[in-house]
Amino acid sequence: MIITTLISGLGNQLFQYAAGFALAKRLGTTLRMDTQFYQHNNLRPYELGRLCVSAKPLTAADRFRIRVSTSVAAAGPTRTLKQQIARALPIRRLTLADDLVAGCDPAIVGAPDYTLIRGYWQNEGYFADCQADVRREFAFRSPPDASNAAVLARIRGRPSVCLHVRRGDYLNPAEVVAPAPLRYYADAIAWMRARVPGAAYYVFSDDPEWARSNLPVAGATFVTHNTGKNDPEDLRLMSACDHFVIANSTFSWWGAWLAASPGKLVVAPRQWFSKPNANEAHIVPDRWVRL
Repeated sequence: MIITTLISGLGNQLFQYAAGFALAKRLGTTLRMDTQFYQHNNLRPYELGRLCVSAKPLTAADRFRIRVSTSVAAAGPTRTLKQQIARALPIRRLTLADDLVAGCDPAIVGAPDYTLIRGYWQNEGYFADCQADVRREFAFRSPPDASNAAVLARIRGRPSVCLHVRRGDYLNPAEVVAPAPLRYYADAIAWMRARVPGAAYYVFSDDPEWARSNLPVAGATFVTHNTGKNDPEDLRLMSACDHFVIANSTFSWWGAWLAASPGKLVVAPRQWFSKPNANEAHIVPDRWVRL
């Protein structure tokens, strides 16, 4: 059994699931999801249930056994989740694997069975050997509603470019990621227009008014009906596009990665984090363009 710890928003959930799924597949074992984070966090919901993920969350019975094993233990500090789960599994103790190494850590790619993985795993290398399987896991369980089906039909009707602007929480000075500068978007749009003339642009943003006022992309369609309410549907629409100008965001990273269009072009910001970070060079695949 592999247990992957899910935290944060949809983009991060996809990375965390993909890394755990690939590890479990290599080992020929099962994957379970620890979703406890979402019981205590109202800002980011668990959203993988909208997709065809085959792994199941840890069950109420698992958690009951964890609580029982903790309650009968000798008095002392509260046990960590790793220790609780390890005591709940009768076969062996869990190995804890943290995402601490820049790039793709080979020790994690080859981790043993009965490992609890905890981190962000923002690197394609963790699941590069089973990309087709990951794509099947991340297909949608249900068709889009009428409004999203209409936008989907428009996107598929002519060459399209998905453009994502992430601001929102990135405006907080305490965040490790800051919004990509307007200069990036101007350069990326010019680069894309030179290679895909006449394409339709679809803009996705958590700050659509800023995007409308600042992006040099006349005639673009601003997709706002899902914003803040239905991130999975925006992911579906993004991934239907042919080409991409992504933000320094795991959300649009996955929109681009999941797209199956032949000859796909993807532009990403050269600077991902607000300060120099060892992971900077490893998040964006080499086949994508950084500006």
